[in-house]
Order: sequence, then structure tokens, then C-alpha cells
Amino acid sequence: MPSASATPSRPSTPVLLAVLALVFVLGVSWILHGQRQTKAGHAALEELEAHAAQLARLDALLLQVLEAESGARAYVMSGDEHYLAAYIDGRERAGDTLAALHAGFAADPAARAAADELADPVERRWLSLDQLVAGRGSGSVEAATLIAGSAITTDIRARIEALRAPLRTRMEGITRASFERSGQARSINSVLGVAIIALLLVIGGLAWRQEELRGRIAALLRTENARLQAEVDARTADLTSLAGYLSETREAEHARLAAELHDEFGPLLSAVRMDAVWITRKLPAEALEPVRGRFDHLLDALGRVVFDQAPHRRRSQTAAARRPRARRGAALADRRDGGRRRRGHRAGGPR
Repeated sequence: MPSASATPSRPSTPVLLAVLALVFVLGVSWILHGQRQTKAGHAALEELEAHAAQLARLDALLLQVLEAESGARAYVMSGDEHYLAAYIDGRERAGDTLAALHAGFAADPAARAAADELADPVERRWLSLDQLVAGRGSGSVEAATLIAGSAITTDIRARIEALRAPLRTRMEGITRASFERSGQARSINSVLGVAIIALLLVIGGLAWRQEELRGRIAALLRTENARLQAEVDARTADLTSLAGYLSETREAEHARLAAELHDEFGPLLSAVRMDAVWITRKLPAEALEPVRGRFDHLLDALGRVVFDQAPHRRRSQTAAARRPRARRGAALADRRDGGRRRRGHRAGGPR
């Protein structure tokens, strides 16, 4: 029998389950982290888009004021009413832009109040442009209106710049935070990826070891089955030889007993038969007639016992011939058992 140390150890199922659970946890963490990063990035993009839209509206408002001012000055200098299109349409567009700014700053009360305060200088600028257009041809009115209008435009530009500065600062902060989150996400993804790859390699190693152990166990089982089959065959042969030996011994003993009985009682039975024959010959016929059937049966039985000596002698001779062969088979079985016992003692104990 192989020793316990030669038996291959089974792979640790709890370790494999723990590795699979760790891979699952890391995979779920990776997915959740990716979703959080995607959500944060989407929110940052939406915020950047909102701030960019507000910047675009502030630039559009300043551009509308400047275009209206340029159109009015061009009309005053040339008298061509085509230049008044930007002035006429600009008032309505400026109102729409202010309303959009008011809605865009809904989450920032301070910026919203500043945007609402911007409507007053814009309206005053249009009133000054109305005076400039209406006083065309009057040099003193034009000069005073241009000076006052320039001061209002400067105030509008300053107010717009005051609104633009926080927006740019927030956009820069959002951009930096996005880059930082991107770097952190890259680092976390790298760590999770390396950990998952390492765990997958561990799982592959455990699976390979399990397959190797399965092959070794199968080979060990085949070897043990072959050894046990050989031992069973040897024991079967020994038992067959012993059964033959016992059968031959039993037959020889029966034959010996039959021969001894025949040798001991045969002469007596022969004498009895001879006396019975003599009696049948001496008795008168009328006296023998009632018991003739019994005498015939007795003589027949005694004849079978006395004259059937040849079969008993042949069986005795056959048993005597088989006896040495049975003794040789028993001696061979004894030698084989003795050899096994000696090998068992040398191996550390009887098998």
C-alpha cells in the first residue's frame, strides 16, 4: 500500500472560492468606479457647457451693444438708415439675452442679481443711442451723447467682465478637477486591472494544478486497481488450489474408509452369505417357500457388498495417486503464504 505522504493533496477549494469572490468584488468595484467617473465627467461637462453658454451670452450682449452703437454712429455721420438695423433690432435681442442670462444664473443668486443689475445700464445705453439718433445734425448734442454713451458702454463692459471672471474661474476649476479625476481613474483602473489579471493567473494556476492532481489520482487509482486485481487473482488461485486439495482429500478419505470397512467386514459378510446359501440348500422346499423372497433379497444384498470390491479398490488407487499431487498443491500454497508473511514483516507488519 502506498504511504500517506505519497498521496497527492487535493487543491484547496476554499482558496479557489476566495479568489473567485475577490475577482467578483474587484470587477464590481471596477464597474461602479467607472460608472461614478462617467457620472462625474458627465456632470462636469454639463456644468462647463452651462458656463460656456453664459459666457457666450455675455459676449453676445456686449457685441449687440457695440454693434448698435456703431450702427447709430454710422447713421449720424452718413445719414444712411441702413446702418440703423443693428440699433433697431439690437434692443429686442439684448432683452432676450438678458432674460437668458437671468435664467442661466438661477443656481447662483449673486450672479443672478448682477445680471439683473446689468439690464439698467443696457437700457440707459439704448436711451442714449435714441438721443444720438434723434439729435442728428446738432453738434453739441451729438458730442454730449457720445461722451455719455461711451461712459455707459464702459460700465456695461466692466459689469460683463465682472460676470465673466467667476465663470472662467469655475470653468478652470472644473477642468482641473476633471483632469485630477481622470488621473485618479487611470491609477485606480491600472491597479484594478493588474489585480484582476493577477487573480486570473492564480485561478489558471489553480485550475492547472487541479487538472494535474486529477491525472495523478487517476494514475494512482489505475495502479491500485491493477495491484488489487493481481492480489485477488493470486488469492483466487490459492483458494481454487485449496478447494481442489480439500475435495481430493475428502474423496481419498472416503475411499480409504470404504476400503477399510470392506477389508474388515468383507470376509464376515462373505461367510454370512455362504451360510445363507447353505441354509437355502439344506432347508426343504416347503419350509423355504414362505421366506424365499427374503432370502433372495438378503443374498442379493450380500452379493453386492461382497462382489463390488473392484470399484472400491479402483477409487482407493485413484485417491492414492491424487494424494501426492494434493500434498504438493498444499505445500505450494503454504510456501506462497509464508513468503507473503515474510514480505509483510519486512514492510513493517503483516498485510
